[in-house]
Amino acid sequence: MNFLKKLFSKKDPFEKRAHDLALISKTIAKGHWLALSERYNFIYNFSDSDWDFFVTVAKVTMATSQLSGKIDKEREIYLLDIILAELRKWHCSSEGALNDCQDFMIRNMERLKSLGENNPDVLWYSSIGTWIAWNLLKRKPESRDECEFVMLIGKMVIDYANGYWEAK
Repeated sequence: MNFLKKLFSKKDPFEKRAHDLALISKTIAKGHWLALSERYNFIYNFSDSDWDFFVTVAKVTMATSQLSGKIDKEREIYLLDIILAELRKWHCSSEGALNDCQDFMIRNMERLKSLGENNPDVLWYSSIGTWIAWNLLKRKPESRDECEFVMLIGKMVIDYANGYWEAK
């Protein structure tokens, strides 16, 4: 009976993606470092562990945000529980950082909108990119290169998240 149940039961197609999200995000974060280090010398000042941590958390934050509205709430909660469990295995501070990232993005998007910014790409790229840059620099991004980096890393993170849950 168990054999038939396993054979004919449908597994949630997003479940494996949920289990793999942190690991895949971390792997891709390393590729982003390689691509961006050729353009921005200040990236060499970031520790590998900080880069991996903050870029991975940003990627997971954006990928989890893509679930909202795409699936029913019960399924979303189930997948988020898997993602959080995997994050905790990877790094003990990751859940707190995920919450901080989400809160920062909400505040930053509201701030940008209050300044008259309405372009959704600018709002998203700037918000996630600023969170990453601020944590890596340990201060607000200020120089032209740092601000350019904000938008580029933000775009890279968003582009990754936008396709994460699509069938592969």
